[in-house]
Amino acid sequence: MELLFVILEQVCIHIPFVLGSYITLSLLKAPDFSIESAYVFGAFLASHMLSVTTTLPIALALPLVIVTSMLGGALVGLT
Repeated sequence: MELLFVILEQVCIHIPFVLGSYITLSLLKAPDFSIESAYVFGAFLASHMLSVTTTLPIALALPLVIVTSMLGGALVGLT
């Protein structure tokens, strides 16, 4: 059962990356190297926020971590 959860987690992590790469490289015909850096920066900010929110309840910490990660990726995309 744990193997299925690991597979599901990896699919949920990589599907947005694959779709974003497909859209920018195949459909728009323009290489966009900010995709990789947006994921790395978003993950960095999410891990930092996760270490900061250890005392908060999970129902509050999880949305904060997700929003922080999304804002970090958006910030890289804007620059």
